[in-house]
Amino acid sequence: MYFTDPKTGKMAEISVPWTVALQFLFGPIYLMFSGLWVHALIFILLEAIGLIYKSFVILIGLWILYMALIVKIREKRYLRKGWIKHDPI
Repeated sequence: MYFTDPKTGKMAEISVPWTVALQFLFGPIYLMFSGLWVHALIFILLEAIGLIYKSFVILIGLWILYMALIVKIREKRYLRKGWIKHDPI
């Protein structure tokens, strides 16, 4: 997936396999690196709750949920900022 900033002409690519793999490996650190601070804080808060209650479902389920949704989350972020989605050149 490619996005272009109409103001500056800058292009960004969301590589689906890499995005999912990095989210799986680094979790909230990847979210922070991507500038998704609110999602990173939610992730950390829910993981803390999972640790407190020793809930395997929360601990593992959250990682799986974010792996499934990370591409849509990043796509939505670019579109909200006014970037234009287009096919590869």
